[in-house]
Amino acid sequence: NSSSVGIVSGIADVNTFSIILYGYITGLAGLVAGTPYYLSAAVAGAMTNVPPALPGQIYKPVFVADSAVSGYWFNYPGVQI
Repeated sequence: NSSSVGIVSGIADVNTFSIILYGYITGLAGLVAGTPYYLSAAVAGAMTNVPPALPGQIYKPVFVADSAVSGYWFNYPGVQI
């Protein structure tokens, strides 16, 4: 409910993964092109296309999809509503 560092871009095994701190990522699924995504207020570590709106939640845009499987990850500061 407060911050994120990056997005997992690949998983080699149960102990090894790659992370993108900012930039372009592919290999995702179920995105809507042109849609911004936000740090989820309901699911830890998830992003959602529904912006948080309740007092106390963190409003933090983190991603913009350019297709159903890719987009741009960025790490803007979050703001408590």
